[in-house]
Amino acid sequence: MAAASTIIDRITKAFNRHDNADILATGMDANTTSLVYTGILPAWGPGSVAEVDQELMLVQTVDTTLKTATVIRGWLNSTAATHTANTPIYVNPRVSRADVLDLFNDCLTAIYPTIYKTSTTTATYSTNTIGYNMPSDTSKILTVQYQVNTNASQWDHIGDFELMQNMDTSDFAGGKAVMIRKSLPSSASIRITYASPFTRFTAESNDMTSAVGLQDYMTDLLFYFSMNRLAVQEELENTQKKNAQSNQRAQESPPFLSVRTGEWYQARFEELLQDCKNRLHLDNKPFIMSRYG
Repeated sequence: MAAASTIIDRITKAFNRHDNADILATGMDANTTSLVYTGILPAWGPGSVAEVDQELMLVQTVDTTLKTATVIRGWLNSTAATHTANTPIYVNPRVSRADVLDLFNDCLTAIYPTIYKTSTTTATYSTNTIGYNMPSDTSKILTVQYQVNTNASQWDHIGDFELMQNMDTSDFAGGKAVMIRKSLPSSASIRITYASPFTRFTAESNDMTSAVGLQDYMTDLLFYFSMNRLAVQEELENTQKKNAQSNQRAQESPPFLSVRTGEWYQARFEELLQDCKNRLHLDNKPFIMSRYG
């Protein structure tokens, strides 16, 4: 399990975003308007935007002797937060960490329902019950099993089931129910594996597996999707600059960027997406024989 920040770090490194970097010399709480830095930055000055963790700050004044900048906190709808000493500062970053996190959510939208989050819920069989409540985000049922032998942990597959939508919430709190028409042993445990959309990222600290629902083998999708979008956007901006100013590529663009670079990341993303789809299908393929364990 890993936080979203691990992929964001890979992207910022690959995107050559570490120009104009410095180090926060003194910690800041959410209200401090004085930022104390360590070195001297060539782009440091009034009107600059400094990024610390996920917060953006607008620089108003700079005292190069005291190495202190007066800043407006929570710039561009970012959230003012506490920052510890020795945290990196990026001045006028080409892409912010918050922007990358937004790209992660765009990726989650793009890959669903080709791949999806899988979850499991349990119920206890009753001879008087056909329908069992399902969470409101359930999109389809993958497998339904019941425990045949508690001592041997033997589970058998149930094939005769149906997911019902738009159910009365007074009967089914989630508004959805799985109907099981197979007779089972009284009080048998039922295990239902279902698909649903991924949970969206809200912070870099969100665990990609436990909080969002990505399997470990899916997390690289975030990297390739985001790198494709960033490479293409940078190339478009570079082309506009070239047409407006000169026939040479803008000097500030990372040297690896080109339309082909974006195409490579897109091709790798699509290849990995297909691999994830195949693996997810195999992982959730119904068992014809009894399953033990």
